[in-house]
Amino acid sequence: MTYIVELVILFVVCDLHRITKSLLKKYGVRPSRRLGQTFLVNCNIARRIVNTLGLDCDTVLEIGGGLGALTIFLARHCRYVVSIEIDKRLSLALRERLAGFDNVDIVCTDFLLMRLFPVDYIVSNVPYSISSQLVLKLAKKPTFKSAILMFQVEFAKRLLAKPGTENYGRLSVFVNLFFKVEKLFWVNKKNFYPVPEVDSMVIRLFPLNPDFKVPLNNLERFTSYIFSQRRRVLKGVLKRLGYLEYVYGLVPEYTLAKRVFQLSPQEILVLAEYLWERGAI
Repeated sequence: MTYIVELVILFVVCDLHRITKSLLKKYGVRPSRRLGQTFLVNCNIARRIVNTLGLDCDTVLEIGGGLGALTIFLARHCRYVVSIEIDKRLSLALRERLAGFDNVDIVCTDFLLMRLFPVDYIVSNVPYSISSQLVLKLAKKPTFKSAILMFQVEFAKRLLAKPGTENYGRLSVFVNLFFKVEKLFWVNKKNFYPVPEVDSMVIRLFPLNPDFKVPLNNLERFTSYIFSQRRRVLKGVLKRLGYLEYVYGLVPEYTLAKRVFQLSPQEILVLAEYLWERGAI
């Protein structure tokens, strides 16, 4: 039996685990644990992710096409798919797997360096190594209706965290100012190859397209400053940073008495806007 015929048979029965191992071997790819490089090997999970897009999927951008576990379902579901893959060997494997589809463009480039363009949806099994950078990039350029993203569960919990909780931090603040964040479902780590150390979670981001007075880079920097002292009382943190004089009398005392990790995203935004207007940040 030829290699191509064998691969087609595996496609038909949807044996993603064997397809993944076969393509990795053929193209000489060793998944990098350092980069959090794992491949989805459960067709039902892939189908479930794609089905969340609904029936109005015209154009979709996939970040990290990998070996096409999601791409092949996106190609069947959507009119046009652009799949971004940074690894040249994986992009070759992806082209082989998607050879029968004329509605897919595979682009070998670094998503973090590319310019975003308007699409209906963004979909990704996000490599752990770029999770924060990817989310911040999407926040700064929301050219999509929603994004369906699969993260390692610890990272996803940070996006979903509420003020005052253990996982709440600067990323929680930033993301919740720019998106409505929705938890979709949990994915067991056994659905990936190689098996990662932790489970994953699929979430959906709906852009809010806010109009802030403070520039995004300044907001990000200010949030980073205060969360470097997340368990300290805000009033003391602002005093140490030299910001208290700019907001004293403008911010309620009960807000100043909170610890940094107890502040809501909106309270932090108000602080940042006051400081920006007064030239402090």
